[in-house]
Amino acid sequence: VIVPSERNEFYYSELSVPAVRMAVDHINNNSYLLPDHEIVLSVNDSKCDIGLASYQMYRMLSANTTKIALVAAGCSIVTQPLARSSQFWNIPQFNFLSSSPALEKRAVYRHYYHLLPSENSFSPGRAGLMVELKWRRSVVLVQPSDIFDLNSRDLVLEMATQGLERPEVMLLPDDDDFSDVVDRIKELDVRILFGLVYEEKARQLVCSLYKSGIGASTSFVWILPGWYHDKEWYFLGKQSKTQNNCTAREMTDALNGHFTLDFAPIRPDFINKTLLMNNTVLGVAAEFRSRNNMSETWSPHEIFHSYSAYGYDAMLSLGLLLDTAIKNYTKIGKRNRIDEFSYEYDDVVTLFNNILLREDFYFEGLTGNVRFYNLLQDDREKKEAEGHIEIRYVRVSESRSNHALVARYDNTKRNLTWLSNILWTTPDGSRPVDERPEELIYSNKGVFIAIVILSSFGIGFAVILLMFN
Repeated sequence: VIVPSERNEFYYSELSVPAVRMAVDHINNNSYLLPDHEIVLSVNDSKCDIGLASYQMYRMLSANTTKIALVAAGCSIVTQPLARSSQFWNIPQFNFLSSSPALEKRAVYRHYYHLLPSENSFSPGRAGLMVELKWRRSVVLVQPSDIFDLNSRDLVLEMATQGLERPEVMLLPDDDDFSDVVDRIKELDVRILFGLVYEEKARQLVCSLYKSGIGASTSFVWILPGWYHDKEWYFLGKQSKTQNNCTAREMTDALNGHFTLDFAPIRPDFINKTLLMNNTVLGVAAEFRSRNNMSETWSPHEIFHSYSAYGYDAMLSLGLLLDTAIKNYTKIGKRNRIDEFSYEYDDVVTLFNNILLREDFYFEGLTGNVRFYNLLQDDREKKEAEGHIEIRYVRVSESRSNHALVARYDNTKRNLTWLSNILWTTPDGSRPVDERPEELIYSNKGVFIAIVILSSFGIGFAVILLMFN
């Protein structure tokens, strides 16, 4: 296992490793899966560093003990090179942290399996939110990177599918000079702003645009990722100023009343489900809470953030794969047993791929129905894993912020369900609009009549002159 286990700009996954360890304990202590075998973990902290993660992978795979699978590596910028390399060792690679759409290219990542849906899974929810709120026009601000570039293209396609106007997509500069962005937004007179950016860039962008008159106080609405580590990221760890010299009060004013979208920690309708190995969601949540000294008042949805639940399901996927292979296939190519696996041959990993990509290989996990058959689908709507999106409306104050869960979007059924009313932060409490409303200008009735009479006289006089000519 190679994952980032501490906070960094890209991921906050410090509870993912405990979830992975708990899943392995459940497999090793239950006769349902691998009754005559045991999964042994080797855990490394990649720190979202490509060089460090690559070294850790090569060191593990060069050790005397042969590894049969890799769970790696967290940040998409690290996962992509590792997934290209690990296939030369003929082992499957599972991932529950990376969401780059680029990782869906089966021709490139032949033995790679992701449980966390890609960033493109947010596109239907983003477009659906606009449809529900009767917004048609928007601007998409994109930080240069594979993950956001591919996501912005998918969002444009999804907006067209749902009957919205094509958004203006703007690639952000690497520096902090957003003057061209500001000028273009003001020229377009668009009020709905999608930010496809990482946390630090979001702080710079929001602050700079606010200084130029673009913010919540001027009826603009931000729609941002909900997976930022610190829920109050806009205060830069409670410091008084960001790198763009916005005070906490200014950042509050800029973002008071914005939306965020993130994956549901566990599938909402699975709360009472019985999972693999006869565990229940409530039982797993209670054990995880106890292991990590969490509050007794927390619900299962609060106990598992996205990465923990997907990490648990990733290890169940591996356990079920190995159990299926061992129970159903006694002879594989040049070796008599799967546990005599060697990196030199591809027959075992070919077997693993065939099992994982079967339509009947699936199970009910914390995050929903886990299956990999959909990775073979060409239809972009069918290609995504089942992702349930949580939509929150964030009211920001200097003392605390309220992240109200107002809606969920079901990617399978492609529908948005409202869970609570939105307490809008606009001065009159009304829903913001997506462009500046037209202003009607009223004139004095007497003046209007006088102008009509004079205009009629002028037209008549012009007609008479034309007749004489």
